[in-house]
Amino acid sequence: MKNIVILGAAGTLGLPMTRYFQEHGYKVTAVGHRNGSESFFRSIGVEYTTIDIADQNTFSKLPDSNVDCVINFAGCLPAMMTENDSNTLYSDTIVRGTINVLDYMRKIGCRKLIFPQSVYDVHHLFGTPHPISADSKRENPVEGDHSIYVICKNAAVDIIEYYHNEYGINSVILRLPGVYQYHPKPYILINGKMRLKSERIIIEKAKKGEPIEIWGDPHRVLESVCVEDFLQIVELGVKNDQVHGIFNVGSRQVLFAISDLKVIEHFPF
Repeated sequence: MKNIVILGAAGTLGLPMTRYFQEHGYKVTAVGHRNGSESFFRSIGVEYTTIDIADQNTFSKLPDSNVDCVINFAGCLPAMMTENDSNTLYSDTIVRGTINVLDYMRKIGCRKLIFPQSVYDVHHLFGTPHPISADSKRENPVEGDHSIYVICKNAAVDIIEYYHNEYGINSVILRLPGVYQYHPKPYILINGKMRLKSERIIIEKAKKGEPIEIWGDPHRVLESVCVEDFLQIVELGVKNDQVHGIFNVGSRQVLFAISDLKVIEHFPF
């Protein structure tokens, strides 16, 4: 049985990951930044700890040995940021936070990290008919509400590669499109303003029997992945102690074989 630390455990993807690994026999330590979730995690048999990912001193509350893998899904997202929030939240939670996580792993002897990368690091390749490989050149968008976020994500990926070369920490970096799942909160923030999720608009109109209008280029393809498939991909990364690198996550045209150290990917944006 592998011991896993999940940072961002109370988040949109952190919570289903925590449930999944607990139900599949892993020893899970759930980690978040806000209080008030202890009773819920206790009800599903999971230990919950709060830390500030930007403050390395708080990492002393985490297990100090026998951790097989750290799954780091903590950090600010554009969908969480209001117009009044400072962009330093990105650098604190993603860049500084990644360094703190890696130093924690190095200290306790853990050699496997799972980390999510933004699909917007390959935004310059969107709209082409050619598959986007996992090893495509990463670039930073210089405008829009995802810019600072992606800049920090790319910096974190570079830092992770340094720790791999310098200290032998293997990382499965998952380039994620939207992960489809039901969430009780139907709203996200776009450019700091609250908006109803597009899929919820369609669902609500369908429930009421109202016409559904779809605008845009019908030939444009946007990848998505079901949360159940996503969870299995994460587990493959946890199980394989040798694999390291960036992996595209998608559906239909994507064939994953992380467990065999091979990956064939097509990312047709």
